[in-house]
Amino acid sequence: MRPIQFITEDIIPYEIWEKALPIVRDVDTDDIAFVALNDFMGSLLWSGDKKLLKGIESKGYDKFITTEMLYEIRNNANFQL
Repeated sequence: MRPIQFITEDIIPYEIWEKALPIVRDVDTDDIAFVALNDFMGSLLWSGDKKLLKGIESKGYDKFITTEMLYEIRNNANFQL
């Protein structure tokens, strides 16, 4: 098991913050750090915030995973992201 890695927002490049802003602007700007960190780390954003996920998906952002998707992965070895 890998240890938890804590990241300070200060190491996320400005360009990533600029890219994240239009994604969350009309949804919830309080979530900009989550999207920016997600892009910086090259990972999937795991959230149960349906408003956020629906809003960012409508803007073409698909780098997220829902709890329901995780259940599918757990229950179905054939599930594709």
